[in-house]
Amino acid sequence: MSKWSVIQRAVLTVAALAMVGAVFAKNHTVEPTHYLFMPTARVNQPGDLVLGLHEISYALPGKLQLQFSLVDNIGRLDLAAKYGFHRNLAGGLGLAHSLVDFGKHGIWQGPARFGAFLAYEFDSRYYGMVLTGHTQIGSNVSVGADLGGKITPASVWSFLWETGVSVDLSDEALYVYGIGGIRFNIPSVPGLFFDIGVQAEEFDIELLGKGRPFAGVFFDVMYCWRP
Repeated sequence: MSKWSVIQRAVLTVAALAMVGAVFAKNHTVEPTHYLFMPTARVNQPGDLVLGLHEISYALPGKLQLQFSLVDNIGRLDLAAKYGFHRNLAGGLGLAHSLVDFGKHGIWQGPARFGAFLAYEFDSRYYGMVLTGHTQIGSNVSVGADLGGKITPASVWSFLWETGVSVDLSDEALYVYGIGGIRFNIPSVPGLFFDIGVQAEEFDIELLGKGRPFAGVFFDVMYCWRP
């Protein structure tokens, strides 16, 4: 199955579940727990469900949340358990392995690797900022940090940006990336969010000006609800 077929089916699945969720969802505000690629320090309330291309998550009691990424990853991990130590601090442990060869944000095709992240976030109604440290251990060993921000001029949209570095200790290479985008939410369908943006895909700094970085389009659709 091609990567576009997987994405198209995922989008249709999200859209179908959004219609069902709009009918049966309880009247609670549920939001994604990531910026674009970066995790937030916030963990949703028990029972909250997020279904999207980058984040599929389910919140459990005890400030624990399970997350899975179909396209690319959140926090450099495709499958993870995230724990909220504090309102502004959360950590995650899991596996890094690209299931769809699409974005390659911080993850190379090959054997799955064990990974971890720690996210600190400052968030308010109109703006926010998140800082993460991350590491992966396996076929390649890497460490790095990402910084992202959020500006919310109006209740129906926010501007998101991120940049980060990752040092591959196995290949002795420094990777960087940058991305900016807009998140829309639809007032008539609470819990439905769309992200669209432009990114400089993560690349080895030694290739700067030698055909890199590649520019790419970022897209995500998410539906968040409490069943």
